[in-house]
Amino acid sequence: MKPTLKSVAEEAGVSKTAVSLYLNQHPLAVRIPDSTKKKIDDAVKKLNYKANFTARALNRGKTHTIGLVVADLKIERQASIASEMMFKAESLNRFLLVSATRFSQERELECIMDLKNRQVDGIIFQFGSLKPDTDVYKQITDEKYPIVLVFHRDSQLPHLLNDINAACRSAVEQIKKCGYSEICGIMAADPHEKRDEIFLNACKEAEIKASLINADNEDFSYSDKILDRLCTERRQVFIVHSAYNTVRLLDIIAQHKDYSPLIIPIVDNLTPELPSSELYGGIIQCRSKELLQKAAEKLVALVDNPDQIQNQTENFPAEFMTLQDYRFQFVNPARGKSLKYL
Repeated sequence: MKPTLKSVAEEAGVSKTAVSLYLNQHPLAVRIPDSTKKKIDDAVKKLNYKANFTARALNRGKTHTIGLVVADLKIERQASIASEMMFKAESLNRFLLVSATRFSQERELECIMDLKNRQVDGIIFQFGSLKPDTDVYKQITDEKYPIVLVFHRDSQLPHLLNDINAACRSAVEQIKKCGYSEICGIMAADPHEKRDEIFLNACKEAEIKASLINADNEDFSYSDKILDRLCTERRQVFIVHSAYNTVRLLDIIAQHKDYSPLIIPIVDNLTPELPSSELYGGIIQCRSKELLQKAAEKLVALVDNPDQIQNQTENFPAEFMTLQDYRFQFVNPARGKSLKYL
């Protein structure tokens, strides 16, 4: 017969109320003597009692589950985000429920409602489709439903952003010291983390010529045609957003003889190691792991304290590192104008 609270109480020789308070971590449980708690623990172990989380959730009005919307877990970065959130949720005594958009913008908002209908206590959301003019946004804000945005900003909802401002300025200053007079930025227009604006402003402050190359599609990646044109033009310095675009740029560069431009990738600590290359002059690394961990903490705080102020912004400064400071090991980082030697 399946053990119940009553059978645990009888085995422990204590009241059913004491068992319920202790196992449900009720505030009044602090008054229960340690000797009584040990009796309950021993009885739970002996009877192999398993708590009914569904009943507990109905009783408390909370499921201790948080939701995460991803594009597709087949994408390495998305899988890394889910993995990071899973471990953090566990440390916060929460379960994680993941919903995938499968690269459909229409599905992004549907995923929010799907998770909400499954009674998750709150949601981590990383896409730009949750806008004030949508019905989902209006419902979320009207109900004060706990939701935290990552990598996107909003005027009402709490959000966390990577900030490359100081790191980009440091990189541009170092590039100028190397004697270069122009930098090509391979980064799409970004209304949220504003990488493109930061890059242009950093170059303007350093009085160095800048050219910004916009992506030719909505996922911020670049066609071989665009990258090949830049290499044919013999651009000398690139600051490149994302490991994916960096890898593709390296492949195109390899097809051009006697061409060795300087490359500064903008990556985060969720992405896999960059391939070894002697072309790297340094790395701008974003702290996305820490950002996601903080997002989970912020969400749980909102769930536990729904009356706290919603529109909280938190920025996570990126770091510019020369090669000897970067944690990944490269086969041969030395080159004539490498920032390693500044």
